[in-house]
Amino acid sequence: MLKKLLTFSALVFCACIFAFNVNAASVGENVAPVELLKFNLAEDSWKNAPIPAIGQKVVSIMYTDIDVSDINDPLSDAINKKKYSKEKYAAVGIGNSKDAPGIWNKIIRYIAKKKQIKYKDAHILLDETYSLKNAWNLGDCNQRAVVIIIGKDGKIKYIKKIKSDKESEAMINEVFAVLDVETAK
Repeated sequence: MLKKLLTFSALVFCACIFAFNVNAASVGENVAPVELLKFNLAEDSWKNAPIPAIGQKVVSIMYTDIDVSDINDPLSDAINKKKYSKEKYAAVGIGNSKDAPGIWNKIIRYIAKKKQIKYKDAHILLDETYSLKNAWNLGDCNQRAVVIIIGKDGKIKYIKKIKSDKESEAMINEVFAVLDVETAK
């Protein structure tokens, strides 16, 4: 009896894990439109704004927990050096600021505002409510970065979670392979 109960429990556990992973964002999936916070230079205020260029260009998204905000620097720097055409490609940085404790949200908004002022063409957004995480089923993003490449067709072409700058550096060639194919279309 105990053996049957343990076997049944193991099967239920595996089914739950499988069902959870089936719902996770994956390659080939269409992305839902999401609005996040962006500093509006013209109005000197924070406004909700859609993620830019989806459905118009190839878009790379670095969705990063603020606590590990620099782990995608190796990949971001490599992409910047490659100089993809602005007509075909857009880079978007999104800070997962929901996982930041209290006072940090004000500091994060200040830093994002200064970066938006300095880099006028940059796409810097903040997710203070898990809007993107929940809409795209990204799962646990605390202490992680999620790299997402979306094709001009609005479908995920690449998605990977990382926890270190070494992982970011290790994925450069595989991200280039996707970006090269998608921007050549």
